[in-house]
Amino acid sequence: MRRTLLALFFISTLSFAQDFKEIQGRVVHDNLSVEGVHVINATSGATTITDTEGYFTVGARVNDSIVFSAIQFKSHLVVLEPEVFQQDFITVYVEERVNELDEVVVKPHELSGNLEKDMAKVEEPINFYDVGIPGFKGKPQERIPKTGHIIIGSLLGHVPVDEIIRKLNGYYKELRLRRKLDAENAAAVEIIEFYGVGFLMEEYELMLDEVYPFVLGTVMATDMEEDFSDGNHNLAIQDLEGRKQTPPPSREK
Repeated sequence: MRRTLLALFFISTLSFAQDFKEIQGRVVHDNLSVEGVHVINATSGATTITDTEGYFTVGARVNDSIVFSAIQFKSHLVVLEPEVFQQDFITVYVEERVNELDEVVVKPHELSGNLEKDMAKVEEPINFYDVGIPGFKGKPQERIPKTGHIIIGSLLGHVPVDEIIRKLNGYYKELRLRRKLDAENAAAVEIIEFYGVGFLMEEYELMLDEVYPFVLGTVMATDMEEDFSDGNHNLAIQDLEGRKQTPPPSREK
């Protein structure tokens, strides 16, 4: 009896996983930029945006409704009927949104053409990203030195006192753990955005405030982060199903 139940559970999980897939495609327009178009699975709540070339990937099931929305385009709806869902790649042609204005007023910038004088009028400094130059805008991570590097540095006459103290008092160990938790939190958020809050609430009978702890717990307790990153959604779904079947730990009185 137990083997029969396990077999039925595996078959149902596999069937469900096969029903769920990554929908890959591209938003296309002849003239306007297709970067940053919102791709919303209105059925499950999963969301993503297009890249610089208009490509996107979003999780979906058969008959899900996918909405494409951007300020420069009219909203476009694609229903993933079986023949559409079975395609390996879909192309979505969007239509420009035309705003008809009675009057357009252009405010002059009062530029003289003299770079030195014009720059003097700028109240805030200009950064590399203001002029379209790519660069890193995040906060640099603190380097965690390896024990061997600390030893070699000491032997060569350079004694890294601060690094030795942080190594001895467990600072670097705590930093590694904090980064691991940050990565798991980020993975949980990405998974929720991909599968959709509505989908997770419906499939796993969760309340809204239970979705994040449920997914984060699955990420921490299983290989779901790796399975999801590799695009193995059948395994990722099985991780979630296995987490659902796992009873909560008993509390000692």
